[in-house]
This record gives sequence, structure tokens and C-alpha cells, in this order.
Amino acid sequence: MSELRPGPHPVVPSRLLWRPHARPTAQQLLALPGLELTFNARGALMRAFGEIAALTGRKQVLLPAYHCPSVVGPVLHAGLEPVFYRIRRDLSIDVDDLLAKAGPRTAAVLVIHFFGVPPDLAPLSPLRQAGVLLVEDCSHSFMLADPLALAGDAGSDYRAFSFWKIVPSGVGGGLWRARPGASSATPPGNAPWVARARSFKRLMEESIEHGGAGPVRSALHMFEAGRARLRGPVSAGAGDPAGDLLRNGEVYYPLDPEVSCAAMPGYCRRIIEASDLDAISARRRANFARFAAQVEQLRPMEPLITELPTRSCPWVYPVLLEGRSAIDFRLRAAGVQLHTFGIYLHSALFQATDEATVTDAVFLAERVLCLAIHQDLDVGDIDRSVSAIRHAFSSGAGR
Repeated sequence: MSELRPGPHPVVPSRLLWRPHARPTAQQLLALPGLELTFNARGALMRAFGEIAALTGRKQVLLPAYHCPSVVGPVLHAGLEPVFYRIRRDLSIDVDDLLAKAGPRTAAVLVIHFFGVPPDLAPLSPLRQAGVLLVEDCSHSFMLADPLALAGDAGSDYRAFSFWKIVPSGVGGGLWRARPGASSATPPGNAPWVARARSFKRLMEESIEHGGAGPVRSALHMFEAGRARLRGPVSAGAGDPAGDLLRNGEVYYPLDPEVSCAAMPGYCRRIIEASDLDAISARRRANFARFAAQVEQLRPMEPLITELPTRSCPWVYPVLLEGRSAIDFRLRAAGVQLHTFGIYLHSALFQATDEATVTDAVFLAERVLCLAIHQDLDVGDIDRSVSAIRHAFSSGAGR
């Protein structure tokens, strides 16, 4: 059997599934006062915006025009109105546009730490002084390194986290409140057992597929083949009900409050607590730096982050690539580990947002590509990806 190479996402080692040994630093991180652990980040945002709607009496929330639809759904679910501010093509916030769109009905502003890099929050101080609450979406990376700490600004009101993007826990989110005592929300209960079982099964299968002994993998394949035969053929759907998913991204990111707002499953917490977070951050930073050092060989890709902040733990190495949707599958076939973010935008963006803001959001949605840098990869894997990218474009396969 040929050697299995790491995929675009990290895989949980079997020892963390069956025999986890907690590390004090990770335990302390999850025990931070004000942190509530949820099934996913979507649930954390739903709980945050539900509280904001009840506390402020205001009805509007400022959101970045370039986004994952999962940040918009919780706003609408809380009965609030999204107002989209411009994200420039380098991922920076157009502060003038943001401030101009704020008003007496503005309850909160959400900012995204794109790919693990925190934005400059100082220009938002006029909003804070006017009583606007600040929500930081730290879903792309939940931690800072040296010393280890949760990402985000201590001056914000809420911070949302998605642990599984950095640690292979399958699911797992969190909501940090600056004033935890002010929350009237009941503590999250357990998610339905089907959701928990499905998530654990997926983790177990990935662990066996990428790290198990050959006979164990073969047994798994035989089991799944048997299940497929019992299930019978899967009928084709009636097509995409949303048409253009770029403009109807909520179809791809449905909300399930019963699952999302539930507590983080215990096995997820054990995986996170048993992970060497300092080593994970160091490996991701090293892999990011390896791509950055060879940026000229990645052309026509253009880097979106030219300098990684000292303490940031990056999620991916993001680039801009013209015609990404027609090329990325060829790069995958060539052995490049990659995935995407923000390729679908919520339909609310296109309903009453100015043309310049929408144009830049669509520009990013059509071009952003995420090169994998996770902890299962080493610098040799990064070099192989660079070589495959260079060969693909030099041979014309990328055109």
C-alpha cells in the first residue's frame, strides 16, 4: 500500500481519541473565566447576538462584507438587521465606510480575525464610546502563542472561537463574555446524541484512515463498502435550489440551534486539552514562513498576508488566485493541500449594500485560496506543494 500523505486538514492521533492525557496549559486555556464551550462557533455567535438583542434594544449589527454566511445567520436568528461594511481587497477594514454606516440603531460590530491575524481595533473607539458592543470572530485561530492565550482583545465584549480549525477535534466552539455575570442565558445542554455520535465516528474514521495499521484500514473499507451496499444507490438531487451559491451561501451553512447552541462534546474537550498547543502553533508558523520564503515561486498566486504578527497562530497561508474555481481542483490533483474560505456570501449582502462594498467582497470570494500549513505537514510537504504549484503553472495546467 502506498504511503498516505497528510490531507488539507489535520487528523486526530488515535491516542488522543482513546488515551488522552491533559496538558495543564491547554486545560488552563479552556478554564478561562467568562469562556463558555459550545458545539460550534455558529452556536457561540447565536448566543452572543441573542443576548445583544435583549440587552441593547438596538436592531442593527455591522458585519464584514467578506465573510462566511455562518456569521450572518445568527444575527438574523436574533431578530437583528445586518449592515455590511467594506473589506478591502487586502482584507483590511475600510474604517471610514464602517463608521459612516454606524448610527443610533447600531447594537454591535463584528470583526473577523481573517486567517488568524487580528485587525486593528483602535479606530473603532468612537463606536465603543457610543455604547456599540464589539464582537470578535476569532474562529480562524483561537490562540496566541508565547505565552499561550486565547486570541482577541481584552477590551472586546464578546469573542467567538472555533477550536476544530486548529486542533482536530471535529467540532467545538466557544464564546467568551467580558461580563459573564450579565448573561441571562441558560447554560448549554448536550447536543442530540446522533450529532455527537456522527462527529465522533468521523474523527475515528479519519484517524484510522491516516494513522491506523493496514489491516485496520482494510477492515474499515470493507465495513463502509458493506454499509453502502445495504443503503443502496443514492438518488441524485433535484439540483441546486439556490442557483448561484456565491449569492445564497446560507444554503450551504444552515442553522440548527439545537445542535449549534449545545455544549461542546466531552471528547472534543479532551482532545483539545491533550493537544500540545505550543508545538502546534510553532509548526504552523514555520510552515507559513516556508511558503512566505518561496512566494516568488507561487506566481501567479499573490499572498494576502505579507507579514505574520509575532504571536499569531495562522490557520492557513491565504493567497489570491485569478480564476481559482477553474484551477483549484487541478492543483489538488497535483498533490497541493488546500481548501477555501468565503467562496459563498450570504444573500443579505446583495439586498441593500452599496456597489463598492459588494464588488470587493465578490472579488475576494472568487479569488481567495487557502494553502494548508497545519501541524501534520512539515517543511518537506510545503516544498512539495510549492514544486507542484510551480510545475502546474509552468506546464500550463493551471490555465
